[in-house]
Amino acid sequence: MAQAPPAWLAADGPHAETVISTRIRLARNLVGHRFPPHARSDELEAVLQEVTSRRDSVPSLRQCRYWRVDSLSELERRFLLERRLLPPEVLVRPRPSGLLASADESLSVIVNEEDHLRLQSIASGLQMERPWETLSRLDDQLNQALPLAFSEEFGYLTSCPTNTGTGMRVSVFIHLPGLVLSGTLEEVVKRLGFTEFTFRGFYGEGTQAVGHIFQVSNQVTLGRAEEKLLERMGKVAEELIGLEKDSVGKLLREKRLRLEDAVERAVGVVRHARLLGALECVNVLSHIRLGMVAGLLPRDFRLINELLVLTQPAHMGLRTGREMNEEEGDHLRAQYVRERLRAVVP
Repeated sequence: MAQAPPAWLAADGPHAETVISTRIRLARNLVGHRFPPHARSDELEAVLQEVTSRRDSVPSLRQCRYWRVDSLSELERRFLLERRLLPPEVLVRPRPSGLLASADESLSVIVNEEDHLRLQSIASGLQMERPWETLSRLDDQLNQALPLAFSEEFGYLTSCPTNTGTGMRVSVFIHLPGLVLSGTLEEVVKRLGFTEFTFRGFYGEGTQAVGHIFQVSNQVTLGRAEEKLLERMGKVAEELIGLEKDSVGKLLREKRLRLEDAVERAVGVVRHARLLGALECVNVLSHIRLGMVAGLLPRDFRLINELLVLTQPAHMGLRTGREMNEEEGDHLRAQYVRERLRAVVP
């Protein structure tokens, strides 16, 4: 896995120049078990056993790889976090938990995170239909195979009340350098509404925004039908895409020299840096990506998407197969980025 990027980085979906990926998640719980935040270890083990024992009766999961998450090393857990297959919480409070993922990583299921089951489908660019079809099919299969906690009044029951109902979270992983550099992002976020949508950082909830990259997600599912959530999130994403394109166009017309300077500084780092930290690397790649959007550099969004993930610390560590100190890792990262971007930044 450390050598091959997941399918959602392919930049072959709609609006891939702005939207890196679209992710849909469903939260589900099993009847007869306390929800993970209040369950004892033996109860979580029982949930794991119940889910894995029914795996063969769920067609979508038969070919998935399985990991026992709490048996993995911290480096391996960080790697799966960098692949967007695990949440940041697993690094600080590992509990008896498991992960199932398809070979191309477009479908995954976490067992015993915040809820007993977190179903996830992720696709390149802005596309709701394909990941929703994948998840809807899996959800129907799980309803046949497992007793899921459901209320006729409230819908699917979840650990967090904001997820109750459909249990659906739709997230768009989006690159917005134009809005950030023009100073208009905060105004746009306020206009979209804090109560309905949330802007999060590079790895989601509780993480910082780096490289002008954000996760935009719905906040509430109770009382909202799946189709309405998807439609609303799609409209918000399309509005952000339009505003981002306008912002980049305005920067090219009115502040072209500043824009070219920001891109060329990133080019200089790629060409000459001997040490490149992980966060600095994301920021450099963001500016290279902006240069591609603005027509200042040859376009290869797939390459940039891949580098955003493959240059993360756990990926570097697993790819080399040995422990590295920070300076050695930063040196290898600088070399790797320079070699991979040679065709874009000669």
